[in-house]
Amino acid sequence: MLYFVQQFERDWLQTREHRLKCCTFYNFEPLMRFIPPFLLYKIQHLLS
Repeated sequence: MLYFVQQFERDWLQTREHRLKCCTFYNFEPLMRFIPPFLLYKIQHLLS
């Protein structure tokens, strides 16, 4: 029984870690799409 619990815990931790990586990647990706235009706008605004 203890072995089963440890196995389950390990699997759960791995999937949680994997999910966290996925989530941060998917949240980061749209951000990277948004930032360049925003930066360009800021730079243009600063230069003019």
